[in-house]
Amino acid sequence: SYAVVETLFASGDKTDNSLYEGNTDSVSTAFNPISTESMAAVFSPILKNIVVVRGEYSMKPLSGLGIYYLKNLQTQLKGYVFLRPTTGSISESGLSPDSTSLYLGSEGDIFINWRPLSDLGFSIYYGVFIPNNSQGGAFIDTERTIQHKFGLNLSVSF
Repeated sequence: SYAVVETLFASGDKTDNSLYEGNTDSVSTAFNPISTESMAAVFSPILKNIVVVRGEYSMKPLSGLGIYYLKNLQTQLKGYVFLRPTTGSISESGLSPDSTSLYLGSEGDIFINWRPLSDLGFSIYYGVFIPNNSQGGAFIDTERTIQHKFGLNLSVSF
């Protein structure tokens, strides 16, 4: 088993009124990524004006049974806290333009991964994102509600 706690920081600029254009000051100080990265199962904003604190725990609960096909069954629990370093825009919709809240929301994911053979793998996951859409929150409560995502992945290599 293993455990991870990490923080990811991508700078922003409170004078940006849109993600790519519209800086109301002379120079934008926001980080501009050259590629995108999926952070979480449900809420995955572009790395600009974002702070992510992630905790993860993983284990292989059946590895000690001695059954070959079950030794590579893995469970992962992941938790995320999403913040923004400035009140500027982010890549996700539903952000309240009047909000000064830096807390965007939290997410919890569970993954069950199984690789019965070296070239065949399965993954099933469920995630839930709870946005900060309370009074004065970062999101407008009618535009961003609790989101769920369920998925199944198949991995085959030759």
